[in-house]
Amino acid sequence: MYAISWSDEFHRSMKRLKKKDPVLFQRIVKKLRDLAKHPESAKPLRNILKNHRRIQFGHFVVKFTVEENIVKIMSLDHHDSAY
Repeated sequence: MYAISWSDEFHRSMKRLKKKDPVLFQRIVKKLRDLAKHPESAKPLRNILKNHRRIQFGHFVVKFTVEENIVKIMSLDHHDSAY
């Protein structure tokens, strides 16, 4: 099992999302728990985002990296501005 750490940007985004869309917030939390078990199941990114992976939730994207036994979550962005 991997440990999960997140950036301040991701933490702020999740706080806003919890107020605006609690259903989506719960979906993301559940998927993050699964991610701690199997981070390789997420889609790898290419080019300048090489070594990053993503999980998509409707119009939103969670970007993260896997380093040793730590999953570092970078951001939660709308798909239009995520890349």
